[in-house]
Amino acid sequence: MNPLLRYFNTAEQALDEALSVLPVPEGEGEAAIFSREAFVADARRALKGVAGREIATFCAVCQQRRCHNSPPTLVGAHA
Repeated sequence: MNPLLRYFNTAEQALDEALSVLPVPEGEGEAAIFSREAFVADARRALKGVAGREIATFCAVCQQRRCHNSPPTLVGAHA
């Protein structure tokens, strides 16, 4: 299993928590709310983009290793 799945899931939860306490500037009405919502959507989209690329890259490395019939090697954080 790809350890980055849990990593990025946790990162998304942390981002959601941080963004949930982001204050809306007073006195700017609906424009500030829409601006905040756009910022939140952009932040989530950026994180999902990075997560998708990193997870796919890690999976590709594992798939390539399996294609070459190499036994898995556990090193670093994956050991």
